[in-house]
Amino acid sequence: MSTRCPACEHENRPDARFCQRCGQALPEPGGAPTLRTRPRRAWPMWVALLIAGLSLAFNLYLLSQLTQFRAAALAVIDGGSALIEDAEQHGLAVDVSISKTIAIERDWPLKLNLDWPLKVDVPINTTVHVPIDLGALGTRVIDIPINTVVPISVVVPIRLDRSFYISLSVPLSLTVPIRLAPDQPPLDHWLPLLRERLLKVRQQLDGEAVP
Repeated sequence: MSTRCPACEHENRPDARFCQRCGQALPEPGGAPTLRTRPRRAWPMWVALLIAGLSLAFNLYLLSQLTQFRAAALAVIDGGSALIEDAEQHGLAVDVSISKTIAIERDWPLKLNLDWPLKVDVPINTTVHVPIDLGALGTRVIDIPINTVVPISVVVPIRLDRSFYISLSVPLSLTVPIRLAPDQPPLDHWLPLLRERLLKVRQQLDGEAVP
């Protein structure tokens, strides 16, 4: 006659002490069912010591990493606090470098209304052939040399009204100095706020209560 498991109702051999399906302790023949489970196999001592050693080594590694992280974070916070303190005393001085190329394409109107006075001396060095009528003797041509300077004084009007299309790229490279006083916006708002946030982060790293 088989023995039924009181937990899963699996039919086991009559001489079985534990259920083959779930491991539940089977009742003794003629006795009340018990809720004992199959005894677990004990781990050897060296296995337990190995697990404990590995756990300890891992925890020490994590602790060292956290210590290094805390030291690095504190160094960053101290550096930021020093910068904020310097800005609160002397303000902010930054030189911003701008380097870019500006494209220009447009119609450029040009209007010019100018009266240009022209004064110049024009030299004349030539020979003039002058015919002379001698009546019965006929006509003779006389060469008359001319060597003189003729002064010219005139006003030349210059009128110009048109548009020129310009397409070019202009390289731009300059340094813009920015100077802000500690009580000048936006420093008067951001400096106290940054100092308060750095203080809260440091308190959290030190394990202090942050309000």
